[in-house]
Amino acid sequence: REVTWTTPVLLSGYIATDSIRGTILQLVCIVIGIAIYAPFLKLNRETEDMYARKQLGVLIGELQEAEDRHEHPKFLTRSDKTGVTSRMLLKDLEKAIEKKELYMLFQPQITDEGRCMGAEALLRWKHPVYGNIYPPLIVYLAKEGNLLEKVEEQIFEIATEAIEETAKVYDGHFKISVN
Repeated sequence: REVTWTTPVLLSGYIATDSIRGTILQLVCIVIGIAIYAPFLKLNRETEDMYARKQLGVLIGELQEAEDRHEHPKFLTRSDKTGVTSRMLLKDLEKAIEKKELYMLFQPQITDEGRCMGAEALLRWKHPVYGNIYPPLIVYLAKEGNLLEKVEEQIFEIATEAIEETAKVYDGHFKISVN
């Protein structure tokens, strides 16, 4: 029996054979095709992630070299792979700010007597592909991409909440420093 190509997959198997066996055969072929193709999709994803992390390493390396020379490179305007990576990271950073995915780690500050007098708030961002992002890169991209004010607002919001929470359980003078 003739079946047009626009007929849905499992229905076309039934119409072509006038039996449920045609539908089952199509279903088996689909499952086998997926089973064969799935490992290649996984390998492709792993390869893309590895390449992305390598590109991030290049970007961080170039930023660190520029920091050592006290220079301020312009990554976002570049047309090479580093520019593409930095622009993608900037878009992801913007989404992370909107979703409040930036967070702070608090490093205790201890007096000579061994008493905790405060903490230093350290900016962190865990990217879903790249993992933990080099904090100066976060600040650099935010500055170059005109997001620094939003990052600062989020930092101070987190630090303020931490101060309020700490004040509930800590007696005495306690401060939180933000770089």
